[in-house]
Amino acid sequence: QQFYTPSIKIVIDEIMVRFCGRSVYTVKIKNKPIKQGYKVFVLCSHRYIYVFLWYSPLHSTANLVKLDYLIPTTSAVYQLTQLLP
Repeated sequence: QQFYTPSIKIVIDEIMVRFCGRSVYTVKIKNKPIKQGYKVFVLCSHRYIYVFLWYSPLHSTANLVKLDYLIPTTSAVYQLTQLLP
């Protein structure tokens, strides 16, 4: 973040980092190319990950901004956009 400023074209997406070992922090999603792993919300610009948030089934909303009118996924998007310069 110190050496890169994203352009006006940004993308917010969720990605799965493959992990097949034993961990309480992994997520299992059927019918996906990566069925088990760590779930990460990322804010990208020109193929560069500017900032990311880890998702954990145990602490799914612990690191998110608490807003009554937003569901956890939308809260993650809101929090990522607040980290833009």
